[in-house]
Amino acid sequence: MKNGIFKYSLLAGAMAFSGLVMANPSATLAVKGQVSTGTCTATLTKTNIDLGNISADILPTTKSYQAATDVDDYLYVDCTSPLKMQVSLTDNRADSPIPAADINSSFAKDGNIMGLGKTNTGENIGGYTMSLFTINASVDGKTTYMNVLSKTSDESATWVIEQDKSKTNISPLNNAAGLTTKSYISLSLSNGKTPYPTTSSEYRFKINAYISSKLRSITDQQTIDGNVTFNVDYL
Repeated sequence: MKNGIFKYSLLAGAMAFSGLVMANPSATLAVKGQVSTGTCTATLTKTNIDLGNISADILPTTKSYQAATDVDDYLYVDCTSPLKMQVSLTDNRADSPIPAADINSSFAKDGNIMGLGKTNTGENIGGYTMSLFTINASVDGKTTYMNVLSKTSDESATWVIEQDKSKTNISPLNNAAGLTTKSYISLSLSNGKTPYPTTSSEYRFKINAYISSKLRSITDQQTIDGNVTFNVDYL
């Protein structure tokens, strides 16, 4: 009996020792990182549009006075590699546009008019519209006129080609009227319906500004204070 006990004990010890030898140690190395797209810079040819000193005497008795007509401004977007992008506007004076009914323009709608600030007594000073006329882009080393695409701010929205390539009135994302049409713009090749990647693009805008007739009765000088941000988003 003693021999049997000894043999079983020895066998168990041998099995345990064998298990320790077979359990090879290991270590894990993770190799991680990111491959990023190129980057872009956005610049405007005009960062300030001066409407000058407007006398209240020339303001009409109703509606508004057009203080600027089709003033050109260009947005240039230059990228280190071809990228798809979309452009939108944020009106930093969104609480102050005058209504479309006070503007003599068939293109003006409540929602695509941006504000020019308020008077000391809280009156809206006026409004202005920003229309996209053309987009040029660098394609295969050549400057080419591109199709203008637009879409609404709805999450499920798809891009559509702007048929009237001479004027696309953009609705700022934060407009108080809740207008969602033409909230984003982009560019595509001829007949293309999806944004096209480019390294260099030029967006030509025209600005029309209006001063409210309600400022005829001011007794103190008022400061016109429009301010808009151009947003460039990678797609």
